[in-house]
Amino acid sequence: MAFTKDARGYHSGNFILVMDDQFSPDWIFGYEGGHGQGEIVEEKMGPDSVIHKHVSGIKYEDISVTLGTSVSKPFMDWIKVSFGSGGTSEYLRKGGALVALDPNYLEITRLEFANGLITELNLPALDAASKEGAKLGIKISPEYTRLKKGDGSGKYQPATNQKAQKQWTAANFRVSIPGLDCTRVSKVEALNFKKEVAEVPLGDMRDPYREPVRTRYSNFVLTMPESHADTFHDWYEDFVIKGNCGAEKEKDHCIVEYLHTDLKSVVATVTGKQMGIFKYTPDKSDSNAQGIRSVKVEMYCETMEAEFANTK
Repeated sequence: MAFTKDARGYHSGNFILVMDDQFSPDWIFGYEGGHGQGEIVEEKMGPDSVIHKHVSGIKYEDISVTLGTSVSKPFMDWIKVSFGSGGTSEYLRKGGALVALDPNYLEITRLEFANGLITELNLPALDAASKEGAKLGIKISPEYTRLKKGDGSGKYQPATNQKAQKQWTAANFRVSIPGLDCTRVSKVEALNFKKEVAEVPLGDMRDPYREPVRTRYSNFVLTMPESHADTFHDWYEDFVIKGNCGAEKEKDHCIVEYLHTDLKSVVATVTGKQMGIFKYTPDKSDSNAQGIRSVKVEMYCETMEAEFANTK
């Protein structure tokens, strides 16, 4: 429940992200976090036999944002440079606000953040049997935030990209790896980019300076029928069992394409580079089991890249 001018509570289902350097807002599904919390310090017990406490500093939570891919190019560029090789650490930092609107699109609350770093990008798991919609998740690590009452204005109009967001589902995808049969891949586990951040205390500032350190990438985990996993099994036998696991035996790339409901247009593409298989797990052997026997294949990657098509 958020507060409004007349002090009554309303539940809002409309949320936007406004960046400092762009006019057009990005409509999102929701957000949480970003609140400040004082750090408590306990002093040594004195002659009064009381352990005195005080607040020595403040830390701000990461902000988790859920969104689709139909957002602005500046915002997608911020995501891209956050996990790419281009741009300086200063360029990675952005300020903005997350705004909650009531059902009439009047502003209720505004969570402003400064010098935010995108520290995590989560792409949804894919399942050919799923009927669920697909959503992106990001985390923004701010240096500080300020929660403010909304001005009650209706300057933000209904989203024009909601239809495109709803047309992205977890069932529509395509996987390709050179030299491997990916035509029957039925599931892809969620893919994750995570940037580690170090806090650097500064003597003349209450809020610590945050500096990106390195990026870690999730493994690629695919599920397919065992009957169509021969090429993966052969690679596993050679790469893991026989130990022929040098860089020349790695796969140059694995491409996962998130497709529109028309199964033709590409919504997003994730490319993993320098891939190596390390686990090949058939379904549990059970005499009472029914259905098609599947195999789960797990591969590491050294780097990942993400591209998004639906930017405005």
